[in-house]
Amino acid sequence: MSEMPAIVKILEYLRDSKTARDYPDIISNVGEGQEYLDKALEKLVNGGIIANEGSSYHYEATPRAEEFCQKMFALYEKVIKKPHLELLIRGLLCQFPSRYLVHLTTLHEVLEREGISKEQINAFLQQEIDTGYVKKIKLIYVGKASLPFPLYIPSYYFSYLRNIASTEYEKIEEYCQRSGLLSHEEDYLLGDYPSELANSARGYLEREKQQMLDALKEQALGQWVSLRLSWWGY
Repeated sequence: MSEMPAIVKILEYLRDSKTARDYPDIISNVGEGQEYLDKALEKLVNGGIIANEGSSYHYEATPRAEEFCQKMFALYEKVIKKPHLELLIRGLLCQFPSRYLVHLTTLHEVLEREGISKEQINAFLQQEIDTGYVKKIKLIYVGKASLPFPLYIPSYYFSYLRNIASTEYEKIEEYCQRSGLLSHEEDYLLGDYPSELANSARGYLEREKQQMLDALKEQALGQWVSLRLSWWGY
């Protein structure tokens, strides 16, 4: 809630509380400076959106107030959350200094846990692909046993990969069917951002999402250990 303006924070807090809250309680929970808080409260009281009784304030769920809330929250979604979405996705695509392939399905899972819909994710990724910042790559593994597909694949492993044409892909599928080998494919993304965009996105994750970032790094390490053990035949 730290990125929202004071007026939206107050609206969300009082609307969710459903009971009157005194001034110190609002200051403590909204986390804004007194000057900004006083101006926002005054505007909401004068507009008839919240009521002031002594030192307490409460939200009145009138049709006018509900319409006002919907407009304010929609504005927040458009103006505030869009940069949040952009920085979050870009940060995950270029978290490390060297280039990494990022597993698309896992990226979806991480972002959906952050409250971003699949439609929003796909729309932004398509925008980045059209701009040239991101490439979508399909990885195909052929072998006797299935291997885990890791969250990140670093650039120094790219030499293990080989580009194939669509005609060769069809031949591989036919070969697998004849020989009984397994064929498994997954979509990956390769971010190639200018340094100023990459640094800004990485900085955002380190400031705002360090806990999530630590969990992802731990997950990626575990996946690489599992993958290497599979390669070595354990």
